[in-house]
Amino acid sequence: MITAALALAILACSDSAVTRRIVVAPAETLVVVEQGSGPPVVIVPGMLGSAFAFRHVVHGLVAAGRSVFVIEPLGFGESSRPQRSDYSLAAQAQRVNAVLDSIGIPSAPFIAHNIAVTIVFRVAVSRPGRVEGIVSLDAGAVERPSTPGVKNALRVAPLVEFFGAQFIVRRKIGSALREHSANPAWVTDSVVAAYSRPITSDLSGTLRALKKLSQTPPSDSITPQLSRIGVPVVLLIGSANRAGGVTTGEVAVLRGALPDLRVDSVERSGEYLHEERPDVVIVAALGLTRYAVAPAPFERPCSLPTSDLLKTTSER
Repeated sequence: MITAALALAILACSDSAVTRRIVVAPAETLVVVEQGSGPPVVIVPGMLGSAFAFRHVVHGLVAAGRSVFVIEPLGFGESSRPQRSDYSLAAQAQRVNAVLDSIGIPSAPFIAHNIAVTIVFRVAVSRPGRVEGIVSLDAGAVERPSTPGVKNALRVAPLVEFFGAQFIVRRKIGSALREHSANPAWVTDSVVAAYSRPITSDLSGTLRALKKLSQTPPSDSITPQLSRIGVPVVLLIGSANRAGGVTTGEVAVLRGALPDLRVDSVERSGEYLHEERPDVVIVAALGLTRYAVAPAPFERPCSLPTSDLLKTTSER
């Protein structure tokens, strides 16, 4: 079984990573994984994969001389899942701001995936100057996660909870990762286990957070506010296996609202660009920072101890 400590070790691939647990409100603790030194880059992952999913991107950015801060929103990854908290995207953005205030990061380029992209859009609107630029990984501006996959998960959730069928969750996650990939070779058993572990370790809390994310309407819509985001936004879209990700309509909304938007189609990738094409994600992020320099040649993170469970994508 992959423990929390082991997952963080996989992410770090060294002893230089620091894990912070930052209390932003009673019962609300956000996990931040920090690694590297130099100008900061902030990553806000989606619920699936959380910090682990960005291990290759973190490795490349650190090699390029950046310090990387991966912030897991409330209900994501190792962050807490309190029952009575506000899980709206506006509240999530306030927590990200609170974390950055706590660790002393006034501004940085951001990378975000899935629903976290909208969280970062809200950070940019609420705190002008904090966000130097945004790399959106195959996602637009949404008000809550209401995809067919989320709806299906909520529909079968009571059955999964009742039978404690964690293997069902792992199987569904593995299937979803393969379906949304250009080449599913990266979706190994150990990767699926790492993606699943934060969810299955607190299934009730995860489902509760997901339900609240889906049901809590935002106090104000983000779409009319997008024009206030004056920093560059790079939308990377995986060109292969378009089973999900950003829709044509969502791209049109971004084009009409964002003053500085670049849309790039990325070959040999599906929705999980940070897994299949981390090199492209790294270059896009480095291009947004005021300290932009040529990135170091990208290499996969170092190997971990060998076993069926600990094999990583570096062994493809």
